[in-house]
Amino acid sequence: MTNREALMRAIRDNPDDDTPRLVYADWLDDHARGPADRARARFIRLQCDAERLPEADPRRAAAQRQAADLQADHGRDWLAALADLGWPEPEELTFSRGFVADLPVLTHEFDFAAVADGFLRWEHVDGVTLAGPPARVTAAAAHPGLGLVGSVCVNGRADGDGFPAGAGDATVAALAAVPRVTPLRTFLATHAGLTDAALALLTTAPAFRDLHRLTLERVEVTPDGLTRFRGAGFARGLRHVSVDQRPFAWPPADRGREVAAAFAAGGYDSLTTLCLAGHALGDDGLLTLTASSLARRLTHFRLQGDRNLVGPGVAALFDRARWPALTVLDLMPVHVAEADLAPLVSSDRFATLDKFSVFLMDGTPDSAARLAANPHVARLRTLELTGGRLGDAGARALLGSPHLSGLRRLGLNGPGISDDTLRALADPATLPGLRELSLTYHVPLTPELRAALRRRFRGGLELDD
Repeated sequence: MTNREALMRAIRDNPDDDTPRLVYADWLDDHARGPADRARARFIRLQCDAERLPEADPRRAAAQRQAADLQADHGRDWLAALADLGWPEPEELTFSRGFVADLPVLTHEFDFAAVADGFLRWEHVDGVTLAGPPARVTAAAAHPGLGLVGSVCVNGRADGDGFPAGAGDATVAALAAVPRVTPLRTFLATHAGLTDAALALLTTAPAFRDLHRLTLERVEVTPDGLTRFRGAGFARGLRHVSVDQRPFAWPPADRGREVAAAFAAGGYDSLTTLCLAGHALGDDGLLTLTASSLARRLTHFRLQGDRNLVGPGVAALFDRARWPALTVLDLMPVHVAEADLAPLVSSDRFATLDKFSVFLMDGTPDSAARLAANPHVARLRTLELTGGRLGDAGARALLGSPHLSGLRRLGLNGPGISDDTLRALADPATLPGLRELSLTYHVPLTPELRAALRRRFRGGLELDD
């Protein structure tokens, strides 16, 4: 094993530790074959420095800008092995702490074996995304090269509407059989047709025992399948679980209660993020979670696609004593009635929240005014309000709030906001900390307003096309 191979192995064995990456940067400086190697060494140090600094620290932004300049100038040289394989614009790949964060492989366009042998063997990559027809993705998932990466994503959306039900189960089985060199910490499957058979493999195969993050989008699983998580070897180490049920329908409330009970029963000692979509927990399900020890540990909770909420469950979420650690509360799209939410937006729940998102079924400007007047919202950095009839008066109340000066992202996704209010948003003096703005479900903006908003928010502006 060469010195470089040994350094790569150290990085793979310690994916969360910057030290092996910085040691490799020193080695590059000492053994530089030219400007590209010296630039890569500086790039690694800059990205590691930026990752450690708070978001608001100007040194973070400065380090990120310098790193971006180095990548633009030398990225193609760093990834020459990919360029030799015909990879289009490898310098455009996203890096994290000095190395490729995710390598998206379209298996119907690239031979994954060639990518693994020609690149993954020699260069650390944090993660790989496999996309394409199910048979090709499954064949790639069986390649030993995937044992070198700590994050694997199976993306079925590249194959039209996604894999048919059960097609992704074979992919999980193939991945389970790959000898692990680097512990698999993250597994994500989206539109991959996973069923309970895949969950059985995820919860029993040794390859998945080190998982910290598990994201399953548009799966077709049952509450019984989810109950397997509780007894799995990886359950105590999981920090993030997201399960998005397919088809996106509105299941009966008793099914939602079963899903909630599967997570409330215990065994998730490290879990801090839980995202559930399409399960229709309803009030009973939310109350079941609220009564569990899990509610006292979660810092991020996302509930999506639930029409079975009437009031008590939402009220329980706003009880700080029962959900004391929450910093992110995302109810999008969850149909919460104005009558149920209005008394809660004035509560001290917001004293711990960095992000709050909600879909208001029939919201009014009164909700926004109460929220804007709540001194506890001063901690918020992200606020997303969608639907309802918040309109111009509601938007104006938010923009004039003395408590929302710390906002970094604002979503006003509904109709009825006037041109005058939009002009106020284009003024940097309005909510001066704002960096991102989402305006969807609006009538088309005039070219002048669009240009004014673009000048302020640049790439941070989201508009309907």
